[in-house]
Amino acid sequence: MRERHGQLIAGLFASGFKRYWRENGITYPAQSDYQAMIGLTGLALQSLSELANLSDDLIERAFTYGFSNMNGFPDWMPALITLKPGIFVTVATTVLTQDITSSSEEKFSSDGFSRIAYSTSAIRELTAAPLFQLLQTAGIPENRRDLEMALTIIARSHAVSASQLSPILRQQFAAHVIEFRFAEAWLWLDALFAIDSAAAWSTWIATFGALWSPSSASLFKRYMGREELSNSRAEERAEERDALDADAQTLCHLIKAAYLVWPPSNDPVHEDAYSPGIDDKATSRRGYYLNGLAALGNEDALQALDRCSRLPT
Repeated sequence: MRERHGQLIAGLFASGFKRYWRENGITYPAQSDYQAMIGLTGLALQSLSELANLSDDLIERAFTYGFSNMNGFPDWMPALITLKPGIFVTVATTVLTQDITSSSEEKFSSDGFSRIAYSTSAIRELTAAPLFQLLQTAGIPENRRDLEMALTIIARSHAVSASQLSPILRQQFAAHVIEFRFAEAWLWLDALFAIDSAAAWSTWIATFGALWSPSSASLFKRYMGREELSNSRAEERAEERDALDADAQTLCHLIKAAYLVWPPSNDPVHEDAYSPGIDDKATSRRGYYLNGLAALGNEDALQALDRCSRLPT
């Protein structure tokens, strides 16, 4: 605009955009709202120092606008969250409460859960404890995508202890298995593997038994072939909790089960382009377990590999 209409006109527009969001709040969700687009334009023109020096009410309004940004939080938001974490948690709790209470079994995730899940490990860590409390007070999201994101955020963070989480995760896994809602049950089991992998394996054995019947083998294959959320950047994974990554014994159990239930002879062969199905994902998961154990590179891993080759599952 400056090049086409000059500095004066560009300056007037910039001042108008900045003034607009300060004087006009929005109600979440407002992703496709023209008012939100104007306000977000004004916020994008503000410097971080300008935003940080605003009143708490205006910063809260800015965060509410940020949740309505398309395709993730706007660029200015992570830095402002670092400076004003308490205000962000207040806004995030309000947004997630609305997502939970208005959720349904939709194909797509809600904006609030999606924005946080695909933000940064620091923002997820900040949100995990309030979200854990929210699930206990507002209830569990009916939207499976939202539930998956919520459990991933909580389980991968260090903000909630394993002793707090484990009983709830076990209970919910068992409850969903009883109702034959296995797609949801796997989400609770995944979270349990992240915080206490030995407890997760024990829970599987307690639920389905130590002997691999055709039905339990079929369910384990389904578990290996499940859809899985991947929202962490590679450089963030070392900061996140994942008990399974360091548990040689449980990885050994999973490897033996994977080779028994889905041996390499069953792996699908594709000659052309394809969309991965359950069989392909089960094959990848078997390799993931084996590579995870090998990557440990310590004495426990070597002993576990030896046990994997000698002991029955």
